[in-house]
Amino acid sequence: MIEKIEIAHCNDALINQLIGNEDDLVKPISIGDDPICLGENDMAWVILVLAGMFEVGWAVGLKYTEGFSRFWPTLGTVLAIIVSLWLLGIAMKSLPVGTAYSVWVGVGIVGTVILGIVLFEEPANAMRLVSVGLIVAGIIGLKLT
Repeated sequence: MIEKIEIAHCNDALINQLIGNEDDLVKPISIGDDPICLGENDMAWVILVLAGMFEVGWAVGLKYTEGFSRFWPTLGTVLAIIVSLWLLGIAMKSLPVGTAYSVWVGVGIVGTVILGIVLFEEPANAMRLVSVGLIVAGIIGLKLT
């Protein structure tokens, strides 16, 4: 018989689902049905979105470096690149490479377009906004598959 193990912040139903009963013939298909409990895959998605946010930081930072001629913006941009790629690498341990890379780029695109509109007064016409909406739909589609 498998003994129950203590898992912080998870309820007994989830623990029972994970370890099953002695007479269970089928193991659980997925982990993380309890919203309080983040499974490995869910944490990978959180890390991936965070990596995308750092991508936004370095993309916008490039504008402030003025061709890498300003020291502090350049340093911040280089650090954001390193953190972004490091987090992407961690997320790719648990997620398919095509999905992870596409979502990372998508989060970066959407965030960079939004900050471009807000910080640099770039155009916010209907076609740009529809295009960003399609990217968001693609990100959601990849998450659901």
